[in-house]
Amino acid sequence: GGSGSQPSLYTYRYVPTVSVVSPNVGPTAGGTTITVTGNYFVAGATTVTVGGAAASSVNVASQWSLTAVTPAGSAGAATVSVTTIGGTGSLASAFTYRAPPTVTQVTPNVGSTGGDTPITVTGTNFVNGATTVTVGGASATSVNVTSSTSLTAVTPTGTAGSANVVVSVAGGG
Repeated sequence: GGSGSQPSLYTYRYVPTVSVVSPNVGPTAGGTTITVTGNYFVAGATTVTVGGAAASSVNVASQWSLTAVTPAGSAGAATVSVTTIGGTGSLASAFTYRAPPTVTQVTPNVGSTGGDTPITVTGTNFVNGATTVTVGGASATSVNVTSSTSLTAVTPTGTAGSANVVVSVAGGG
């Protein structure tokens, strides 16, 4: 008689790896389309989580690259994990959620229509090197984030009347 061996009905799969996430920062509201680079991604059988929450619109472009849309998350660094039938690969602190900035006070709150008025803006979630300020829709100059709650800027020219002061943070809304 024979040895009783049958053709293999079991397939081993490699555990996926995660090496790069780009962009690696986005708003806490989610909605950032990220590209994850790694290895052993499987089309149709791959899930992605960011900070433990499921990402949406996962699209495996190749075994080395996929895109996904971030879920909402808490401010701070989050682990990105890719799961296939072979297991789960993760990269700690691969994506950083940024809370949107808020503005609570502008000092002084009156200046010339000719611009060039130095102002101090008080609020929350300001990020050095990634923060822009507009006054009445025009870009302020010389923006200097002195802390996460305070920045200085110089007003642009404007029209007489009230103008909204808006602080934006790259990757954070």
